[in-house]
Amino acid sequence: RNVTGVQTCALPISIGLLSKEDQARWGGNYGERLRLYQSDMPYSAGERWSFTKGKIVAAWDFNNIKDGVVNNHVVSSLEGRLVDGAEIVADPERGNVLAVHGKGGMECPQDAAFDISGAISIGAWVKLQSPTKDAPYIISKSGWGMHAVPDSKSVEFGIVIERNEEYLQGLLGEPYEYPSAIGDVDLTDERWHYIAGTYDGERVCLYIDGKLSNFIQVRGNIVLEDSVVFVGGYPKWGGGAKNLNWNGLIDDVRIYSYALSAEEIKELYEGKEPPLEKKSE
Repeated sequence: RNVTGVQTCALPISIGLLSKEDQARWGGNYGERLRLYQSDMPYSAGERWSFTKGKIVAAWDFNNIKDGVVNNHVVSSLEGRLVDGAEIVADPERGNVLAVHGKGGMECPQDAAFDISGAISIGAWVKLQSPTKDAPYIISKSGWGMHAVPDSKSVEFGIVIERNEEYLQGLLGEPYEYPSAIGDVDLTDERWHYIAGTYDGERVCLYIDGKLSNFIQVRGNIVLEDSVVFVGGYPKWGGGAKNLNWNGLIDDVRIYSYALSAEEIKELYEGKEPPLEKKSE
């Protein structure tokens, strides 16, 4: 379905016409784009292959839970489920929060709403209960993630960028790039910190406690692959991933399909609500 609403089968036919070599490189990615078309998500302004809606996609505050299912305050169908020993505990500062003890977390099923190839923002309140030499994740999907930095006291927000053209030209050894911004704030003080990562198509930024901690300049589209969204771990290995699961507390997890501004990040840190949709520029 194109922007005028005309139905078309050109994309599936095109996928079938790819050579075996090209299908291995691009088939999964093109299939994901086809699935986005079929989900009836409207195309909005952005790069040629950006399917973002420019809205808040998910918000889990861990206050509304029944039988291990965590309510998403934005889209009811995008609920999370506690897995492998993760639990909800009462925190004196933040109320009900997600507790991950080095394994498990909250798993959110694969859904087209999470397939954000353009601008994106991820945020969460976290408390790391013990230093780590590994890279435990706060939240992740196959194309992006926020995690602690090994042998460091801070965190990192990174994305996976498509580089198919450079790869085919022999300029890169693989068709992907992994740009990330690493924080400069010590998170091992056993206190709550607000972590947010954004990508606006030109910069990957990491904010800690409402302030820009670091950024890196990069251009490209985020890789789309079938995977769950996982809070407290990394999806490719699910809840039992050794050394990739958080050891501490997580609260107020949010995903936006647009890049929040520095002012909006500060508002979230201060407990204020930014607009549910991206403002006109």
